[in-house]
Amino acid sequence: MTKLPTSAFMRQLGKYVYCFTKTDNYKDAYYGGKSGFTATGTRCLDHIKDKGYDYDDIMIIARNLETFDNRPEELLESWLIMTEDFDDNKKSGSHKECFIMGKLSFLFSQHEALQRNMLTEGPRYVLDNEDALSNRNSVTGTKSSYKIGSSAIKSCYINIELNSTKEFPVVHFSNNKDVKEFQKIAQPAFAEEYPDLEVRKNTYGFEVDTESFEQALEMWDEFHRS
Repeated sequence: MTKLPTSAFMRQLGKYVYCFTKTDNYKDAYYGGKSGFTATGTRCLDHIKDKGYDYDDIMIIARNLETFDNRPEELLESWLIMTEDFDDNKKSGSHKECFIMGKLSFLFSQHEALQRNMLTEGPRYVLDNEDALSNRNSVTGTKSSYKIGSSAIKSCYINIELNSTKEFPVVHFSNNKDVKEFQKIAQPAFAEEYPDLEVRKNTYGFEVDTESFEQALEMWDEFHRS
């Protein structure tokens, strides 16, 4: 289930203008609106329930427009300079950071990623699954990524990565001898076993975004039983 932005996040947008568009261009919008200061700031989200619109279609055109309160001419000037790219304007408009023109889902995921700390989440994940991960060989981490690595089995490795930009772990499979042959044989077999997951090639083998923390552990267990 898609996690919708919290009221706390929406309030950070202040006074904002939004639209619903299937593309990344506000000019293709099929609905537009505005939100002033409210207790929740969720005006655009209300349309998901009221009108049946798609959350992924929400684009925030401009945010924190209270910056321009009582200066509508400055707001319009800034908008025109930014969107029309006049030849002879040497300076950008005022407060151009307000005109973000980005999908709400992306803005919220960025916000969520900045709040997470993998140096906290990673060790907790290992501790909570100590028995399942007892055969781990290495752990490495930064604030944004925490990796749990295995020992080699027939020159192959599995690596569970917790990433601040991903809801669930990314599982990497690699080979330190013949990567191309490994990709040719192991990747299709894995894709057949997990037909609902997107399997991607990478430098050392292939990787997959899991659909749950438990699924990552299942892959880890299967790897060590193979």
